[in-house]
Amino acid sequence: MAHQRPHRNTRDMEVGVANVTADHPNQFHNPPPVTTPPGWLVKWEASRPRWLMECLAEAIGVFFYVYCGLGASAAFFVTSAAKQSGYGDLFTIGWSYGLGICFGILVSGPTSGSHLSPGYTIAFAVFKGFPWRKVPQYIVAQIFGAFIAAMCVYGVYRQDLVAITAELKAGGPATAAAIFTPQGPAGVFALFSQVGQGLGYAFLNEIFATTLLALIVFTILDLSNPFISFVSAPILIGMGYAVVIWAFAPVSLVLNAARDLGGRFVAGIFFGRAAFPARYTALAVFTNILGTVIGAAIQVLFLADSTRPVSIQVPADEVHRVVTRGNNGPGQLGTDHSPINEKSGLHHDERV
Repeated sequence: MAHQRPHRNTRDMEVGVANVTADHPNQFHNPPPVTTPPGWLVKWEASRPRWLMECLAEAIGVFFYVYCGLGASAAFFVTSAAKQSGYGDLFTIGWSYGLGICFGILVSGPTSGSHLSPGYTIAFAVFKGFPWRKVPQYIVAQIFGAFIAAMCVYGVYRQDLVAITAELKAGGPATAAAIFTPQGPAGVFALFSQVGQGLGYAFLNEIFATTLLALIVFTILDLSNPFISFVSAPILIGMGYAVVIWAFAPVSLVLNAARDLGGRFVAGIFFGRAAFPARYTALAVFTNILGTVIGAAIQVLFLADSTRPVSIQVPADEVHRVVTRGNNGPGQLGTDHSPINEKSGLHHDERV
């Protein structure tokens, strides 16, 4: 799969998380189904705009990620305010974000490459050849998906959030200020600095966390990594997000500019202009992008090696076929002329 390919086939996957399967030399994909789809569906697939499909896929992927994560955060917040226990904690929030990312990759990956974040869209453009002309439309789609997800979460918990906000405002300016804190209702949708926390501290925390996460993600997507299978990539990436949330979220963490901006717009609509503190909004939007590019640069420039052989993964049924039907007899691996070497292009010096 070429990096820059405006002429690519409709079936090709875009640069992104899907690279771990699209660039694999032995994907063992099943052939298309024999059943012929309806004529109207064939015409629609041939006429639909490719850019619209990709943007919609990115928006839906981000929606899964944000809706799951914000939903868990909102559930924990409103039940904690009502002095009800057992409805969540940081652990469940981390899992919700992680699984949401996993689902988002599965849904959007075949169509858009599943970037799900402006930071990764830019990193893929810098290091993986993703077309720069597509970067703006991907980022807009990601922010839109996060905005719709945040609106849906607000709609689900609107009654509780309105009541909590009214109670805080009734307590005077001191308690009203708590609305725009990590422990306040606006903090469910966007990240705010802790009381007394300096911007420098928040900047370093964000840089370190996003660098670590990008290093994990780009390592998972490294085709020469023998420890990663392409079927496990979405789960491992989601677990990486969850671990970083568990480790760094208590001191304020954004990780994704689209998630924060989309949620911040919702916070501004329903809680007021104070949802946009100028300095912290800029930090929340741009710092995670910088950290993501730094983490990707570390992996691509210092850890990856384009001369390494691709780690080829063979399904269990194919391995069983080679072991039982090899030219050396039952129970032995085939020679260079065995069926697997002729049909799949594997040789003894390649990793299986």
